[in-house]
Amino acid sequence: MFTKKTVEILSKHIQIAHHTKGRIRFKIDAKIQNYSNEIDLDKLVNLDKKIEGIKSVSLNKLARSLTIEYEHTLINQAIWDELASSSEYAEVARKLNNLIKAKED
Repeated sequence: MFTKKTVEILSKHIQIAHHTKGRIRFKIDAKIQNYSNEIDLDKLVNLDKKIEGIKSVSLNKLARSLTIEYEHTLINQAIWDELASSSEYAEVARKLNNLIKAKED
C-alpha cells in the first residue's frame, strides 16, 4: 500500500526520463537511499503482481533507473506524471491504492 509519506518521498526523488504510451522510465535520485526505512525500491519491482495493468517492472540500481511497462488502456498515463510531480501526495497515494485494489478484486 502506498502512503502519503511514500508518495511524497518518491515524488521528490524520481523524475521522468522517458515516457511513451505503455512504457515509462524514471531516473531515481541517489538520495532516496536516505529513506530506506520508508521506501524499499526492491519491492517496487513487484508492482506487476499487485497492480492490474502493469506488465513488468525493472529496477537498475547501478543506473538509478526504474522502468515500468503498463497497459495504457487500464492505467491512465497521467498517474505517472502525478507521481513524479504532484504535491497532492495523499491523492496520488489514493489513486495508486485504488489500482492495487482493482488487482485484488
